[in-house]
Amino acid sequence: VFNDPEIEIAVIMVGSFLTFYAAETFLGVSGVLGLVAMGAVMASFGRTRISPEVEHFLHEFIEFAAFICNVLIFIIVGVVIAQNVSLDNLGSDLVILGIIYVIIHAVRAVNMLIFYPRMKHAGYGLPGKDSVVVWWGALRGAIGLALALVVWSPTLHSGDPNPIPEGIRDQFLFFVSGVVLLTLLVNATTIKALVNALGLTKIPAVKALMMGQAAQMVEQGAENEMEILKNDRFMSGANWGRVRNYLPDMEVPDISEEDKANMDTLAEARRRLLEKEKASYWNQFGEGLLGAQAVNALSGNVSEVLDLDGMVPLTERDYLKTICGSPSFFGVPMEFLQNAPILGRTFSDRLAAAYDAAKGFVLAQDEVKKLVDSLNLGDEADSTDIRETLGREINDNRLVGLGYIKDMQEKYPDVTVSIETKQAIRSLLNYERATIKKMKKQGAIEGDEASRMLEDVEKRMKDIADESMKLKMPTSQDVLREVSWLQGLPAAVVDKIANIAQEKTYQANEKVMSQGDSGDGLIVITRGSVRVSIGERVVDILGRGSVIGEMAVLADIPRTANVTADTGVTAVWLSSSDMQAVMVESKELSESLWRTAGARFAENELGSKDPYLGWTQMQLRRWISEGRVERNEESTRLDLYGKVAILIDGRATVGEGTVVDAPAHLDAAAAQLDAGSRVFICSSV
Repeated sequence: VFNDPEIEIAVIMVGSFLTFYAAETFLGVSGVLGLVAMGAVMASFGRTRISPEVEHFLHEFIEFAAFICNVLIFIIVGVVIAQNVSLDNLGSDLVILGIIYVIIHAVRAVNMLIFYPRMKHAGYGLPGKDSVVVWWGALRGAIGLALALVVWSPTLHSGDPNPIPEGIRDQFLFFVSGVVLLTLLVNATTIKALVNALGLTKIPAVKALMMGQAAQMVEQGAENEMEILKNDRFMSGANWGRVRNYLPDMEVPDISEEDKANMDTLAEARRRLLEKEKASYWNQFGEGLLGAQAVNALSGNVSEVLDLDGMVPLTERDYLKTICGSPSFFGVPMEFLQNAPILGRTFSDRLAAAYDAAKGFVLAQDEVKKLVDSLNLGDEADSTDIRETLGREINDNRLVGLGYIKDMQEKYPDVTVSIETKQAIRSLLNYERATIKKMKKQGAIEGDEASRMLEDVEKRMKDIADESMKLKMPTSQDVLREVSWLQGLPAAVVDKIANIAQEKTYQANEKVMSQGDSGDGLIVITRGSVRVSIGERVVDILGRGSVIGEMAVLADIPRTANVTADTGVTAVWLSSSDMQAVMVESKELSESLWRTAGARFAENELGSKDPYLGWTQMQLRRWISEGRVERNEESTRLDLYGKVAILIDGRATVGEGTVVDAPAHLDAAAAQLDAGSRVFICSSV
């Protein structure tokens, strides 16, 4: 079953009924508590068994069904009590009810005291104040009433009469309902005061500081939006004085000087970044970019890191080796299963899950890095230090994730080719599905047409998910011919590039390019991986299909980083002189190379700025892919109104005579370009 809401919801409903029925009929245990257990399972790893497209619909359906069931249980119990419970001994029953209510809390308190030493140190640990809330907040509701109805029922599931005397059954239902009512009237209405008295709702100073900054951003955004609305032809005549009364005026907790002195801004910043990381995993899962096994493992483990409240560096991730490392069984590597007739599929699945997790971890670190740049952390000097610390931790995490991917590509090249191919197909089909839905929403295609097209896409998605794909490593020529800037060029030009290409090999730790050297050519990695470093700091790890050094060919720019073979590397070398010769003959090749370079510069320059900060990497790349490169032989004034421009070569003057050198974001309404300068331009969002 794949992306079928009716079937998936029906299976869950039937499964719930069967759970209840089997527990009550065959196992002789509580069907209600059996359903509670099923709910716990579905809330953990069962969540990812639901198709991402169905999850929201299912959530809304279950929410409504739960509301209806709660209401029905309370109504049924009320009717049953009104019709069957005798009021002859109401006074004594109320006294007994009060005693039961007190005893319930006393017994619960004794249980808490007995088991608290164990609960304090088990798992996440239970703090003392939280244990008080657990004791007082034990509300009895629909589940207790449902169990009471089971006991009260005149007949058993077998059809035999209930052996419990009617008077006792009525009294039992009365007492359970009474306890539910008292917990709703007493516990539920006083729990807020208890939580406040224990200080559990007090917002930490650093969180209050960030809330204040967020509130300021919301208020400023609303002010700006109102100024924009004043120019709308349909709203320009509004009473803006009255509108102003509805601008946000958020209350932010005051921060004492003592709290400011004691607050741990770095810990709170880490906690926020971990929340962002966790959200990134589920977003990747929802978009079909991350598998169920990987999202469960990554999300569950980052939740445990979150429980440390940011007190440890983001790099302390002991679980990564288990999740992202090569498959093993009780510590024994599983390479021997790679070529086994039947168990080989198990090995491939385990390796695919590890690769999936490593890739998801790296993508999450890229998303988290964007958030660092937008955090307002108070004092500018402290803020800079904290950002640098977080930036190092995130970069180290990213390199660790890339390292796991590199190791898998080196040990199992053929298997990783198959995994990457399947993931590329899945991503392409996700894009196709999203495009069809967008066209339907815009009215470009009708509903029945969209349904047929979506059904075809999802059939292919299901096929690729089930297919056991076995592919061989592509040759160097195959990798070269798939380079993005060769796509769409005449076959003759592609053949010329292939003919001038020289295959080179590098040993592990051998220098491929040195920072500051002249730009004498570019390379395409066809096997293995390389480390890219600036000075002594490693900034990236690049693998098969990566192109390094386009700007050296285009503008004879010296190398900006060191490139070192991380493993044994095979690469295709294209010298600048040979490339320039082909570019003289083919204007299309030159334009394609400049466009590729412009897209890369645009991604680097815009990725950490609003509004692109909130975009995923794929959203940003899709938007940038629609851009173009403009070049003027003579100095000219370029109108940039309604455009986003990145200077990728040459020099420009903006504002009141400010000179800008490439690469740079031209954040202005117009710019004066020097002769020969190139600008990468995208339409404004």
